[in-house]
Amino acid sequence: TPFTIKRTGNYHDGEIDPAAPSASALRQAIASGEKKRAFAALPPYVAEDLKEYAARDDLSAILLYHLSELSATKLSRIADVKEGIENRILRLARECGDSESLVKAVSGKRYTEARVRRILVNALLGVTQREFDNEIDSAPYYKVLAVKKARTDILSLLSKAGTLLTGEEEARESELYSAVIDAKAHDLFRVAKGAAHLTDGMLLL
Repeated sequence: TPFTIKRTGNYHDGEIDPAAPSASALRQAIASGEKKRAFAALPPYVAEDLKEYAARDDLSAILLYHLSELSATKLSRIADVKEGIENRILRLARECGDSESLVKAVSGKRYTEARVRRILVNALLGVTQREFDNEIDSAPYYKVLAVKKARTDILSLLSKAGTLLTGEEEARESELYSAVIDAKAHDLFRVAKGAAHLTDGMLLL
C-alpha cells in the first residue's frame, strides 16, 4: 500500500543539519572537499555509494555548445520557456563559461534558479512544451532497478498496470516518449561522468 513520507528540514539549507541534511548542503560539502563531514550525516550505505562521487561541472561544455546550436525560435518551443526568456538565455550563454554562472545570470525575481535549471535540462534533452503536455496523461511505465527473488510476483502485477522496463536498452527501444527521454538522460549522465558504464544516476545542473 503506497504511503507518503513527510519531508522535514530545510530542503535548500546551505549548512548540514545532522538530523535532516539537505541535498544542496551535502553536495556543497563534497564539492569543497569536506567529504568526511558530509558522509557523517548520511546512512553508511549511501556514503559508500558516494565515495567515488566527483562533484564537478561536467555538463557545462555540452550545454553551452548545445545552446550555441539553437535559435531563439527552437528554444522557445522547449518546455517551461515563456515570456521571451529564450532570448535572455541565448544572450547570456555567449557570455558565461559554465552552467552554474549561466543559471545565476539568467535567474532573478522573475525566473527562479530552479526554473532556469529545468529549462536548461529540458533543452539538453529536447523536451518541447508540446511533447510535455501530451505526455502528462500518457500511460505509466516502470523501470525496475532491483527486486528480491522472493517477490518477482510484483513484476507481473506492475506489467498489468503499465509498461514494465528492466533496463536502459529496453527504454531506448520502446516507443514510450518519457522512457526514451529517460534513457537519453542516462546517456548524458554517463558521458558527463566520463564513465563507460553506470547503473543509474540523476542529471543535475
